[in-house]
Amino acid sequence: ALEDAVSGQDYASLARCTQYAHFTPEFIVRAIWAGLQRLGWRGGRLLEPGIGTDLFPALMPSELRDKVYVTGVELDPVTAR
Repeated sequence: ALEDAVSGQDYASLARCTQYAHFTPEFIVRAIWAGLQRLGWRGGRLLEPGIGTDLFPALMPSELRDKVYVTGVELDPVTAR
């Protein structure tokens, strides 16, 4: 059914990325943000090399929103869309 739902190129991309794809659960993302704040990080540049569903920027604590510049990269075109 999946092959019928996407183009051949998208299907090939999905086949490649499923071996390595991982989406971090929300509770872990929140714990990472809390840990960064406890370590004294108060903003700056943030590289998200596999931005996927955009969960890390989406769950950024409100007090950091104006202090963080996020650069996100997603290699899988299906996820990027």
